[in-house]
Amino acid sequence: MKNGSTGEGSPPVQFEAEADMGAETYLRNFATALERFEEFDGFIGALREAVAKDSRLIGSAWIGDPGAGISEPPDFGSIAERHAVVAITAGAGPIGHLEYQGRKDGRPFGAEDLHLMGALSDLISVLVLKADIHRRSRRSADVLEYLVGQLPLGVVCFDSHGGLIVKNKRALLLLGEPGEGLLREQLAAFPSGGDGRFHMHFEVEGRFLYTEGRRLSVNGTTEVSAFVLYDMTPSREKLQLGLEREIFLSESRRSRLVAVLVRNRGRAGLAFRTLRDRAEALGLEAREVQAVDAESGLVLFRGGTVRAVRELLRAGLDRAFLEASQIAIARPEPDAAAEEVGEALLRRLESGLARGFDAFMPVVGVLDPYPEIAKSIHLLAGAVCRLVTIGDARALEASIARDELDGLIIDLDSISAPQLRRLTDETSSLRRVFMSYRQPGMARLEGLLPPQAKVLQKPFDAEAVERTLSETFKYA
Repeated sequence: MKNGSTGEGSPPVQFEAEADMGAETYLRNFATALERFEEFDGFIGALREAVAKDSRLIGSAWIGDPGAGISEPPDFGSIAERHAVVAITAGAGPIGHLEYQGRKDGRPFGAEDLHLMGALSDLISVLVLKADIHRRSRRSADVLEYLVGQLPLGVVCFDSHGGLIVKNKRALLLLGEPGEGLLREQLAAFPSGGDGRFHMHFEVEGRFLYTEGRRLSVNGTTEVSAFVLYDMTPSREKLQLGLEREIFLSESRRSRLVAVLVRNRGRAGLAFRTLRDRAEALGLEAREVQAVDAESGLVLFRGGTVRAVRELLRAGLDRAFLEASQIAIARPEPDAAAEEVGEALLRRLESGLARGFDAFMPVVGVLDPYPEIAKSIHLLAGAVCRLVTIGDARALEASIARDELDGLIIDLDSISAPQLRRLTDETSSLRRVFMSYRQPGMARLEGLLPPQAKVLQKPFDAEAVERTLSETFKYA
């Protein structure tokens, strides 16, 4: 009957109700055990307790450690008659067993009880196996986290939403909160295509840092952005101290010092390694090549001129490397403050970087007080040489003292004959071109020009200017 109290159908209804209540109890017991899943030994204990709290069967569990390969079969000699034993297996073999002494209602085991024992054994097997896998994963993660924490480099990792995943001790020391925020801002600068790589130099709270970042896909689904941080501060300070020492030594010995900065953004360390490997071909020792940062190398030449160094670099370095690099060549400023002389030289070099062979184009000064004429020459000489406008004699003397000029373009109409004679004597080592409204023959008759001097007549003929400048200044 429907109420289950009398009639032919009442026992099955009663059994189904008992089964539902038992299932609810099992779910509650094993849910309580799962709360301790993170801690393996505690979880095993909770599973044993869940078996002992069975509302239907009187049982106990022996569960070993699959990671330790522990397996101990039950003592069948001590098992009483009508007790049931079910093996618990995980992976390749048994790790324990369930032992049931009977039912709590006193009835003998039925088929449904045996099915229940097998199901509980399977459930515990799966849970123990998963707990062991989780434990080993956690152990591996802990070891990896420890090792990453010991690295002398900073490591920072963000998820696809900018959330912090990993930051080791070194990164914490180098970055602080300002640096971490700066890296997070760079996530938006990652290229969507290409190889997903990113690199940059930056300063945080007085530290000079270099970072290489990469966008990675983990298991094909999770995207992370990982940064490796290098502290360049000690090497930068050492470089500046070394520069100051070399500059002071060259001044005390009255010898020339020429500095060359080469920057190549293709691969970290490429510029430094290339210069070091080619040091012998450049007439240097390897120790005379210094790393400025991850992308730049510095070389000091003693006793030469800027022009001689340019020629040496053009001959001693691979053309493809030069075309892919930026290069600057300069001598130290004689009037720089003593405590800033190294830093001042680095600033001059970094501000004067030119792409590839543009850095080796002859540097020609234009001595002309009229800006419009100088602009016209600049437009016509772009493919032949690099022009610098020189405003007066003092600026010219400073440029000559620094060996910066390969040549000079002089306006005859803006200076007197005595000034011109003195100027031509002082610049006799330079290649020169003159400009004038006068005919070249008249200028020579007046004694204003040295023999074989080349003259550009105003107003300029573009083809004549390009031809004259190319014949006089262009490198072969």
